Amino acid sequence: MFTTSHEVLRPRAATSPTSSSSSSTSSTSSTVVLTVGLTERAFDLIGDVRVVADLAPAGASVAASAPLATLEWEGFRRTASDELYHASWANVSGARPLALPFPSDVVEANDAVVGDPYAKMTAGAEGWVAAVEVTTEALREAMRSGAVMGEREYAEMCEREEEEEDANASKSYP
Repeated sequence: MFTTSHEVLRPRAATSPTSSSSSSTSSTSSTVVLTVGLTERAFDLIGDVRVVADLAPAGASVAASAPLATLEWEGFRRTASDELYHASWANVSGARPLALPFPSDVVEANDAVVGDPYAKMTAGAEGWVAAVEVTTEALREAMRSGAVMGEREYAEMCEREEEEEDANASKSYP
């Protein structure tokens, strides 16, 4: 699964349903643990992650859209191109929040990525930053709203973004 802000969500394990009863009413909800990392497209947009800062600790509850961590990065950005596809590039750096579109509880931090993000932060399965537990209902709602999507929808979104970036870069050429 993928978010519109280019996080990848990989299910790690499901837990048994939990029940809470009050009087004659009983409700059941289940949870799933997801590892949270960045997609290849995220790295295309920002470059290399140099620092993972302000990572929420295990046991912390994080609200929807609140940062789990801040990623400080360095990279290159295309600033212009001409009709012959010659491009100009600039060095850029910044900070990017790592946030999810649903509330979650932090289960674990990836110490390898936190300790050495430049070497360990990748788009692969080992490049996750945190593992979070989320209710299946919150995850379903994020999928219904379009904030979380499958692989096909994510690829289509990325293609639209890349086309728009190319068009904007070409406009900047004198």
